[in-house]
Amino acid sequence: MDINEIAVRRRTLGITQVQLAKEADISQSLIAKLESGKINPSYSVVVSIEDALDRLEQKEKPKAFSLANKNMVSLKSEDKVGKAVGLMRKKGISQIPIIDRGKVVGSISERLIITHEDYGKGDFHNEKISKVMGEGFPILPKNSGIDTVSHVLRYSSAVLLSERGKIVGIITKTDLLKTI
Repeated sequence: MDINEIAVRRRTLGITQVQLAKEADISQSLIAKLESGKINPSYSVVVSIEDALDRLEQKEKPKAFSLANKNMVSLKSEDKVGKAVGLMRKKGISQIPIIDRGKVVGSISERLIITHEDYGKGDFHNEKISKVMGEGFPILPKNSGIDTVSHVLRYSSAVLLSERGKIVGIITKTDLLKTI
């Protein structure tokens, strides 16, 4: 960390030198001297300050659960493709997790449906979802940070959130865009 960033990060957080000193377990006068450029700190002091700033910044960021749709729609692998299509239309969603007996077993999405080899043929809407479904969405703890969710959503269209082994919400890329 650049020593000159200490004051900028501290001010961005809206905290005083006293508050940062308390969080970093160092003296306020040491922070004042560092910010004014009067001393060169030891490595351990820089690490202590950076850890404190990181903790304080994480407190400021919302947790994943605050963005999640808690009224998540899910289907079973034995349900029909037509039911999935109907729910997607009705709810205005593009993907649904597939959960059997409390365990995530896959997912179904508009893309999976319209690119399936049987799409548009015969009685496709009466096929079981298990024939069409893809991999399940990644699962993160509900108290994960938004940065973690953002990273995972680079590779997946949705993230499920869990608490004590139970799925408690879903976050999509659209939900993440609401933070901008």
